[in-house]
Amino acid sequence: MLKIDLVSDSSEKARERMQHYIEAGIEKVRQESRLNKRPEEIRRSVIKLMSSRELLNTYLGNSHIPVSVYKIDINPRNSGLKLWEDAAHQNSGGEKFVVFFSVLSALMSYARTRAMANLGGVAEKESSSVLVMDNPFGPISSEHLLNPLFEIARKHRTQLICLSDLKQNSIMNCFNLIYMLKIRTTSMGNKEYLKFEEIIRDSGDFQEDERLEKAVFRSEFRQLTLFGEE
Repeated sequence: MLKIDLVSDSSEKARERMQHYIEAGIEKVRQESRLNKRPEEIRRSVIKLMSSRELLNTYLGNSHIPVSVYKIDINPRNSGLKLWEDAAHQNSGGEKFVVFFSVLSALMSYARTRAMANLGGVAEKESSSVLVMDNPFGPISSEHLLNPLFEIARKHRTQLICLSDLKQNSIMNCFNLIYMLKIRTTSMGNKEYLKFEEIIRDSGDFQEDERLEKAVFRSEFRQLTLFGEE
């Protein structure tokens, strides 16, 4: 779904570029120190010089890194990798959504792996994440786009909690636990209340801790006399 071409000309040239870059950076910091710049300004210069972006560009010798994403078409012959710039302008709304989701999932997985490594390391199969999306199925409701979307989520062990008012079978079949919320009017007709219906598609694949928890708020009040003082 995602291909990033990190290609360098040669390891020797890359090492030379890095050496020259670091030496030039040290000289720049020394000049700023001689000019009696404030420590905060010098620190900002060091952070910019040693940023991952600048170091990677120097190592590769190129500031433009080609990124290709996979276009999913209902006709497999039309599917394939496209440059990010082309996909962002030429893909349909649903195809763009899958592309953006694949990039987001990859970045989340990478950030989580790095964070876990800093904490001492956690096995990949034990780590997971949750992504809450508000009405993501506006541009995407076809099975040929929904299937890879949820496959990407499973690949990165990401639980999807989606809020939507769409009820197509292609969307409903992607979830095992569904809550349908409906607004109902009381018999007196002067109040409304929210009713929910729970749908479990496969009880064998359902865990009790997946259920939605409810909370009821009750306010404390006190009766006062009409003319009396509190």
